[in-house]
Amino acid sequence: MNKLLKLSESHYIVVDDSEIKEGDWVINGNNKIFQYTKESISGINYCKKITHSTEPLEVVDFICNSGEVQEEILDYKEIKSLSLSEVEEAINGYSVEKMAEKNFGTFGIGKERALCWEAGFKAHQELVKDKLFTVEDMREAFEAGTKCEDWIDDKEEYIQSLLPKTEWDVEFDEQGKLRLI
Repeated sequence: MNKLLKLSESHYIVVDDSEIKEGDWVINGNNKIFQYTKESISGINYCKKITHSTEPLEVVDFICNSGEVQEEILDYKEIKSLSLSEVEEAINGYSVEKMAEKNFGTFGIGKERALCWEAGFKAHQELVKDKLFTVEDMREAFEAGTKCEDWIDDKEEYIQSLLPKTEWDVEFDEQGKLRLI
């Protein structure tokens, strides 16, 4: 089974339960990402193999100055690239990038307007991210609260169900597109 994990606003990874071999990229139970080696065998049972990422993890080159490493260059080798807009579309049912392109186009002044619109939309998302609950969520909470005996037993589980998700079961369809299960 594949799982999509949210590590930050822009970094998502897909993990699975496949066998972990030396050189594979993994994430442990503390959300630490590392490349598996024979020395890192302890705790391997708590690790998941990373198959896709919205940000590159693998070092492919170095920038050196006078023989000293100045910067590591990251890219995709074994781990597959995952588009952030594809993840947004799977989770939210829409892609901000695609909406901007549809409304304004992809060339010239249209592209500039699309980028501005996209930046504004993302700024709005950032501003309202702490307003976690929809009106429908509030109605359901009120209805559950009126059934006092059930509400008392289930309130912690219910509260947890309202909090933002950071993990989803996913699959890739025949065209390789990410879909929630």
